[in-house]
Amino acid sequence: MVPAGFFRKFKMRRLARLYAARLPGLLVQDYGAGETYSDVQITACVRRAKLPEAGLLLARAVFLPEPEFELKYGTDQAALRELYRNSLPVISSSGMQNSNEPGIAGSVTFVGPS
Repeated sequence: MVPAGFFRKFKMRRLARLYAARLPGLLVQDYGAGETYSDVQITACVRRAKLPEAGLLLARAVFLPEPEFELKYGTDQAALRELYRNSLPVISSSGMQNSNEPGIAGSVTFVGPS
């Protein structure tokens, strides 16, 4: 029997990997480099890239300023950012790998507020 919440967690990890791989570059391309972006910019970029909108809360947690996120969404921003951080790709001598794999030779800097 599959534990309760297994599929929800699986889906969130999958969305986090997709967003971590595509959204930072798209935001920089569309709006320039920055630590944070507005809600409108994040939403527009996600829609233009045709990313699943189910990951919008995750994107907002990572790229909105902390006070704005807490005020608008009141969800655990730290947990969502940690999920995102764990999903960032890491560059090694053998190519791209998931950042939570052991034996990583190189690293990629976290893109977004810490």
